[in-house]
Amino acid sequence: MLFWKLFTLLKCANSQRATSFDQMETLLKFEENLLEKLMRKLEEKTEKLAFLEEKVAKMQKERETHGSQHLSHPVNQFKLIRRFSSDWHDISDRLESQSPESDLIGEIKPLTSKVQETKSAEIAENGILRLQETYFLPAAELQQGLTQFYEAEESQKLPQLTPKDCFDIGRRAYLNAGSMRVVHDWMKLALQNADKSKDYELMIDALDHLAYAKSQIGDQRGALMIYNKLRKLAPDENRYEQNINYYGRKWVQRATGETDEEGMEYSNLSTRSADYKPEREETEYYEKLCRIPNELPREKADTLKCFYWTNNDHPFLVLGPVKAEELWDEPEIIRFYEIITDEELDIINKQARPKSNLATVQDPITGKLVNADYRISESAWLPANTDSAQDEKLRQFRKRISIITGLTMERAEDIQYSNYGIGGQYEPHYDMSTENDAGKFDEEDGNRIATWLTYLNEPKHGGDTVFLGPGIKAEPIHKSAVFWYNLLRDGSCDYRTRHAACPVLIGQKTVSNIWFHERGEEFSRRCLLEQTDKSTLEMFTQ
Repeated sequence: MLFWKLFTLLKCANSQRATSFDQMETLLKFEENLLEKLMRKLEEKTEKLAFLEEKVAKMQKERETHGSQHLSHPVNQFKLIRRFSSDWHDISDRLESQSPESDLIGEIKPLTSKVQETKSAEIAENGILRLQETYFLPAAELQQGLTQFYEAEESQKLPQLTPKDCFDIGRRAYLNAGSMRVVHDWMKLALQNADKSKDYELMIDALDHLAYAKSQIGDQRGALMIYNKLRKLAPDENRYEQNINYYGRKWVQRATGETDEEGMEYSNLSTRSADYKPEREETEYYEKLCRIPNELPREKADTLKCFYWTNNDHPFLVLGPVKAEELWDEPEIIRFYEIITDEELDIINKQARPKSNLATVQDPITGKLVNADYRISESAWLPANTDSAQDEKLRQFRKRISIITGLTMERAEDIQYSNYGIGGQYEPHYDMSTENDAGKFDEEDGNRIATWLTYLNEPKHGGDTVFLGPGIKAEPIHKSAVFWYNLLRDGSCDYRTRHAACPVLIGQKTVSNIWFHERGEEFSRRCLLEQTDKSTLEMFTQ
């Protein structure tokens, strides 16, 4: 309106009136309007620039921690996933609101969408919780960057979890219906490190969860005190008043010895606890094996052998015998050292990484391949069936394994590559199909008779392969391989071979598997005249 008024005045006026007081007054007001609009634009741009500068500074700071070994640290892995599920998503939204045709948006959105679709942030949160549970780590130790595993000079550069990180990890533990002590400790950390001037809403949420956690670990008085505080901070939230009545009554009952349960019902937070897989005693035992040193009784250690293996003077092995170590005798588990070359390692990594997908397992009830929360890794299959030089190298690697084990590759599976990420693990399982499994291997191939597990690298902490029967573990030693039979000589399952992969605490773990099948091994592993329960790798130790 102001523009048209000015335009009309200027159009009707002669040259002498063009600078009249009335016109200048109108022009001044028009200029004021323009300046206000320009200031709003500048404020929007400044706000956007400040937002982007803050995000960039935060992400650059996180990327600088821990030097060249950045991704070997689980907190850095966690933060990388968080950046693409949160920070980069926010940046994309802000850019799209200002310049929807930006090429940068086209680069960011596919990645952030993929991270969100795959629930990578949830997997990362569960990964941190898995490390905490398996290795008995205090929440504060994880928040501070696992300082106990590093020298003093290194600890200054370790990544730390933010208050929001701590809250979300604690919230994930709550949604999993996990240990309320764990929820309590993470919420307490979130509050201790929160900035009162910036993190008000976060503190409200953390106090709410902390109060519930206190109630579940028997501290009704602590829960009551927190809800009284919350009522003052957020007086419009009716649930706090309800919980004050509930905990006040519970506290009085505890003090007086009364057990009357009538009155206001406690108003809980939302939860998906029914979906959480209960902890099993076996899992607790497996986690214990992951934690404790691999120390054998002296009398047992004295019976186990280290030797050079030539497989009955095979010409290939006579020229270059393989170093071998007996890790256990019944069932016999053997480690072979330096069995893969740098070139073969490089080929496996280069071929597998573009093909890797979330690993699957066979559902023992339905027989179908499914994703499962007890196997957290990515895998790829390498058939090595082309005429390329790289596939020829992989076939040579397979042939070497065949010579060492004395087993044929005719029915063996392709090389399977597995890469374990943050908190990656594989809980207790068998490699063979058991009598109770719905899904059986094809009769033409038979069951998995043996396993060959090659360690393609060596993490700094964690990632061991534990065998629950003997109660031992094989450390992931670079370029070594562990071999065992899954079946007894009569073809029945050897249930002593149940094993698991411990979560990687610090570093990276990649492995390759080859599973041998029964058919074609009739003369390489004969039945005994007198059947025993031995899984028998006696040929290795004679």
